[in-house]
Amino acid sequence: MGNLIRILISLAFLGIFAYVSKDSIPEVLNAVRDANHLYLAIGVGSYILACFAMGFRLKAITKALSLRFSAFDSVCVTFIGYFFNNFLPTAVGGDIIKTYCLIRKTGDKTLSIASVLADRLYGLLMFLLIPSLAVVFMRNQLPDGIVYMVYCALAGGVVCVISIFFYGKISQSRWVSGLKNRPGIFASLIRIYESVYRVAVHPVSAVKVCCFSIIGQLLSISSVYWIIKSLMSVDGMGLPGYLLMAVPIVNLLSMIPSINGLGVREVGYVYFLTKLMSQELALTVALIFFSYLLVLSLIGAVIYMLRSDMHFDFSFLKRQKTPESMGVKS
Repeated sequence: MGNLIRILISLAFLGIFAYVSKDSIPEVLNAVRDANHLYLAIGVGSYILACFAMGFRLKAITKALSLRFSAFDSVCVTFIGYFFNNFLPTAVGGDIIKTYCLIRKTGDKTLSIASVLADRLYGLLMFLLIPSLAVVFMRNQLPDGIVYMVYCALAGGVVCVISIFFYGKISQSRWVSGLKNRPGIFASLIRIYESVYRVAVHPVSAVKVCCFSIIGQLLSISSVYWIIKSLMSVDGMGLPGYLLMAVPIVNLLSMIPSINGLGVREVGYVYFLTKLMSQELALTVALIFFSYLLVLSLIGAVIYMLRSDMHFDFSFLKRQKTPESMGVKS
């Protein structure tokens, strides 16, 4: 049922996107034909580098948790995650394969889940932090009141994420300590939480993870900048500043239950970018960015085919049913 809802949401947004673009197809095709292909290549290169940064972020997290998982494997599994995200009817397909590969490589289920969860949380933190900071310096350039309220919610979200996950007092309370000593799902969740907290309080690792998160987000934002620059003349710092607000918001919107944000992301880009350019150019940017996602997915597919040690194996999962067979470290 959940997958059906995601598919229906994606189809609904794709319908909106198709309706908006129905009279603009010739202009979009002409814009793609006349685009500066060098800038497009720089854009896709920036997005690929962003994927490397996210892989290094995962490596920093696993190192903080004392998991033996190489930087090369971290980058590989990040690309593979893009492949599974874009070709499965779920937004967490990439996280599932990352967790599976970590368990298979390290033998530690709890810390593997914690690593992927921490990776997701740090990414979400940057989605929240970058546009929230941009608002402080560019509040007069906010598109409208609705977007302003969204940014205020993002600032509140940053405070919530920091207070809930990085303060560490929760795990020290008496009732949590009691649950931790009992077998069951709550004890496992608490151990996962404590593992995520270990990353946050490890100064060197926390700085590395934050730096890689920021680098990855800035590279992702720059890829959209290069797409726009390939289509139109860009002067001054107004566009980069606006994209610092808009792109993370679109990324957040793409987390709405759907097929990896398909349709939602495209409508989001059209909504935000029509503040700066014609609807035809905004449609073109959305479609080119989608092609960038397909490039990362194809790279991930090639890596997945070449890395037999990362292939999904149901027989391996069956062997992980008991704590003894999993070698889980509490």
